[in-house]
Amino acid sequence: QVTLAGACASGTQAIGHALAELRAGRIDWALAGGSEAVTTPITWSGFEAMHALSRGGAGQGAVEGEGPAARPFDGARDGMICGEAAAMLLLHRADAYDGRTVLGHILGYATNSGAPDLTRIPDREGLACMRLALEDAGVDPADLGAVMAQASGMITGDAIEAAAIAELTGSHRPPVTSVKGATGYVFAANGPVSTVAALGALSRRRLPPVAGFRVPSEDTACIDVVAGAPRDIDPGRPVLVNSFGFGGINASLVVAGSDGNGR
Repeated sequence: QVTLAGACASGTQAIGHALAELRAGRIDWALAGGSEAVTTPITWSGFEAMHALSRGGAGQGAVEGEGPAARPFDGARDGMICGEAAAMLLLHRADAYDGRTVLGHILGYATNSGAPDLTRIPDREGLACMRLALEDAGVDPADLGAVMAQASGMITGDAIEAAAIAELTGSHRPPVTSVKGATGYVFAANGPVSTVAALGALSRRRLPPVAGFRVPSEDTACIDVVAGAPRDIDPGRPVLVNSFGFGGINASLVVAGSDGNGR
């Protein structure tokens, strides 16, 4: 058993650690993921002091009278909403296939750190992390089918991530979504929940829209946000999953769907 403490990137780092052990042949299978249950007064007060929480009508750019809400990439976003969740993945080596249905494949992983302050995530190191994960997977940014973003509704963080995705993908502009509008910010479970969502999207060939998204702001219009209704995606193209934590701890995964025959 290994427990990783990488802030909000912990669950993704756990999946990446398991991937490294499987690749090295040290283990045949692993159960990896993350969970979080921290909606307590001290948690709320801490993030409130950091001005990281949505304040509804009182927040910058918020929709008057609608109360707090996470609106990833939206022009009315004004902070995150804390949530609770857990997600675990059963991983095994591709050469150890035992007949069970395979939901997808982890192709690549990277993690790094670095940020000028606690809330300026993902900053430039987030872009480097995405590039490293794609290199590890042997995937060109132009071949991405979609991006499952970290985006949690934070004013600065969402803008930085949107710019990083735009720089990474250039004119390709894959569809981008985030589950935080529906789940809230679930800390160590962020990456695992997003990975499950990415695998589900690949198996269903439908990418879910960003809940709460209405109109992009100028600083997020550089990416193709999935809004309003699910978007058809090519199950043969991989998805980049981002998990960027407070303090600049970054982790990214590249996932692919199964071959349609349960493998």
